[in-house]
Amino acid sequence: MSRPLLLLVDDSQEMGLIVRSLARRIGWEAVARPDAETAWQALGELRPDLTLLDVNLPGASGLEWLRRVRRTPDLAGLIVALYTHWGLPTD
Repeated sequence: MSRPLLLLVDDSQEMGLIVRSLARRIGWEAVARPDAETAWQALGELRPDLTLLDVNLPGASGLEWLRRVRRTPDLAGLIVALYTHWGLPTD
C-alpha cells in the first residue's frame, strides 16, 4: 500500500524542509515545488492526496494556479489548502 502524497507549492526552501519532515513523521510522502508552473507540471505525474498552496508565489499566484486546477475536469476534486504569511505592515 502506498503512502498518502502531499504536494507543497511554496518558494520557501525552509518551508519545504519543515513540511517534508512533518509529513514523514506521520507516514506521508511529500514533494515540494517552488512555483505554479513546476507544480502544474507535477500534476501531470502525480495525484496528491493533499496540496498545500502558498498564495504568494513567484510568477502566477497560488490563486491563479488554483483557478486553473478547478477549470480542469480531471483535477477539479483535488484537495487544496491555501495559506500565506505576511510579515510586513504593508502586506
